[in-house]
Amino acid sequence: MNNEDCSVDENIKIEFPFGYSLPWYYRIIGSCNGVLCLTSDTFQLTKPIFLWNPAIRRKVKLPVPQVTFESMGLNEVVIGFGFDVKNNDFKVVRIAYGRGDRYQVPHKVEIYELSVGKWREIDGQVRLNRLVEIFCTQVLLNGIAHWTAIKRSRRSLLKNLIMGFNMTNEVFEEIPMPDALVNAWKFNLNTTLYEESLAVLQYDRQHKSCCIWVMKEYGFPESWSKQFYVRLDQGFTMVLGFRKNGDVLLNDLEGKLFSYNPGAAASVHLGIHGMPFSFYIHPYVESLALLIEGKQAHAPKQQLQ
Repeated sequence: MNNEDCSVDENIKIEFPFGYSLPWYYRIIGSCNGVLCLTSDTFQLTKPIFLWNPAIRRKVKLPVPQVTFESMGLNEVVIGFGFDVKNNDFKVVRIAYGRGDRYQVPHKVEIYELSVGKWREIDGQVRLNRLVEIFCTQVLLNGIAHWTAIKRSRRSLLKNLIMGFNMTNEVFEEIPMPDALVNAWKFNLNTTLYEESLAVLQYDRQHKSCCIWVMKEYGFPESWSKQFYVRLDQGFTMVLGFRKNGDVLLNDLEGKLFSYNPGAAASVHLGIHGMPFSFYIHPYVESLALLIEGKQAHAPKQQLQ
């Protein structure tokens, strides 16, 4: 997607090895070092989770977590994925919220390490009165998985922030939002990457636009800056990512993928179609990860063309 002419190589075929029996698609949690982490978008609380290397057709199905509906009475689950550089290992973090007031019920946090092959519960709990949004996208930067989150004050006031999980230290961190976004409607905010920097998308549904806020210097809240905004009044629904040439990747209600030039206010259809909310944009580099741990991952024969 970063090539200048927006061409698509139709000769590249990726076999999808997870079956087609479910009425829902698999959602990509994150991508790192040639490996994708996916989970089914069913309404099951103990959803199957996979690590998949499409380049070498290898996959790993994670075992059932220790914290389940039966053991805890789950309400919601948040999943994160990344790479522990110090220990050279892929990790999946799973935050389980129990029933009741999610701001007050202690959360259970589990880690899956690829080298170990099983889940373990950790003490690095999400602080009470903090809630990671379950449908927001994950941003992996500096070995930390980031999500938009909410904290509730003693006066029951809700404030937005960014929650991060350090894959090496296995601790949660907090990053303040730009002042202008602290009290914004939570469902209009999402984290993203912009030129290798942490960024936040702020949607304005009324005026059909999206502002991009960028943290120029990671870890310094004073470096937040409003970069530019994208008009969404031409049938576009969502900002999916950014190209090296400055164009913005958007989709529309028909599930078409576009490359949009903010300066010229011009868009180009890239010839790619999908479900309106099924797109995932992230740089991908081929690797041999999962060559030893994974099993062969081929699509069902009746689905191959």
